[in-house]
Amino acid sequence: ADVYDITVENSHRYVANGMVHHNSLWHSRIMRQLGERGVITDSEIIEFAQLHSGVLSPSRTSLNPYYIGFKMFEDIERRWDNPTTEEQQRFGRKPGMGHQKLFEVRELDNDVSFLRNYLTEDLVKDLDLYLFKKDGDEWVISEKNWEKVRDGIVASLTNFGYPYLVVDNGDYRGNRELYIKHMFEGQELDLNYAEKTLQHVYTLWGRPVHLETLYEGKRILLTYDGERNTKSTLEK
Repeated sequence: ADVYDITVENSHRYVANGMVHHNSLWHSRIMRQLGERGVITDSEIIEFAQLHSGVLSPSRTSLNPYYIGFKMFEDIERRWDNPTTEEQQRFGRKPGMGHQKLFEVRELDNDVSFLRNYLTEDLVKDLDLYLFKKDGDEWVISEKNWEKVRDGIVASLTNFGYPYLVVDNGDYRGNRELYIKHMFEGQELDLNYAEKTLQHVYTLWGRPVHLETLYEGKRILLTYDGERNTKSTLEK
């Protein structure tokens, strides 16, 4: 049990700080310096460049945390190395403090505070970040306002990006049925995925399983009884 606990703790720490504690920025700088000093060969430099490019490759349909984190760290270093006159007067920033700021962020921030504090309007625009949703069979852009995009990304990281579910009743209707509640935090469940998940939960529980959630402003109940999935609307 002790080994399991340690593993989970370390895994959670890594997941929670995937952007802040990634090594892409330092890898690129170390390899560049090694190349400049002739410590590594041209072929090794090319091999690293190809791997590095793959890790930082942006996607139009998903969030690459390594790419976002890399760009944010570059932006932080640039802004703290070259503060505006207003930033110097208002915040007491001194030029050339970028390197020190990077270590401060790494020490003090997790992914949530990192995004809230340093994902700026300019970065959201430059990185072409947006929120999207499924409309019928197609995915469409639903939001491009930079603050809402930032908050949406932060929300997706809450609880490691997983919905917050609690067991409300293990003997629902006095029939040993399992009743689960989704503690809605602004992110709707993918109903198709949820229904398939209930089928697997049924396999483990051995009795009908129910999941209460909020969808399009309405309380609904998803049920799997061992034979079929059903969906019903609950009273407010």
